[in-house]
Formats: sequence, C-alpha cells, structure tokens
Amino acid sequence: MGSYSTTSSSAQNSPKLVFRQLFEKESSTYTYLLADASHPQKPALVNLFAYFVLLL
Repeated sequence: MGSYSTTSSSAQNSPKLVFRQLFEKESSTYTYLLADASHPQKPALVNLFAYFVLLL
C-alpha cells in the first residue's frame, strides 16, 4: 500500500530509511519492509500478526 523514504533534516549525511507497507488480502494483514537505503541487501520484514521479525 504505502511506500515512503525518509531522511533526517538534522544531518545531511544521515542514512535514509526505506519503508514499505504490504497488505495481504487473504488474511487482511500488513507486513512491513524496513531497510537502510545504503544497505538494501539487509532489509527487515516485520509481520505483526505472526509476532516475529525476520531478518534477511
């Protein structure tokens, strides 16, 4: 659903956060993908319905 990239206004060299909100229609649940834009090969998937965080 939502897709956002953010950066801190207090520092020019702050890491950017990649945030994606994914909706699964069958179970009506959300999963969130979070990553540091400078290290996209190490994202975190957060599935609050299943109560776990899976680090890839």
